[in-house]
Amino acid sequence: MIFKASINQLIQVTDPAARAIVCLESPHSSAADVFVFVAGALLLTRKNIETMMKSSLPLDLPKDAIFEILTKRFNQLINSKNGHDVYFTATLLHPGTFRLSQNYSQPLKASTMKSM
Repeated sequence: MIFKASINQLIQVTDPAARAIVCLESPHSSAADVFVFVAGALLLTRKNIETMMKSSLPLDLPKDAIFEILTKRFNQLINSKNGHDVYFTATLLHPGTFRLSQNYSQPLKASTMKSM
């Protein structure tokens, strides 16, 4: 019973990263998608660990080590050593990014909805 619970916890923690990797393997993924999927995987992993900590089952996973590994890999991917932050720049320049930020920064109006 404890083994099954530990396996389920491991699956819950690693699921967001696994799903992001599968999505990024698509031939239709862009450089902007890399930043969005990796950041989303980090956030969902953190949320899953916090949810498990509140559950009745004890968390057997080394959460600090998991966060350290994921953060290190995120920084290696996003923060380029040569100063070319391709993924971050592509996300900012992607047309969908402006539309999303515009929609969340102010309430929707009829004129805004027609332009979408």
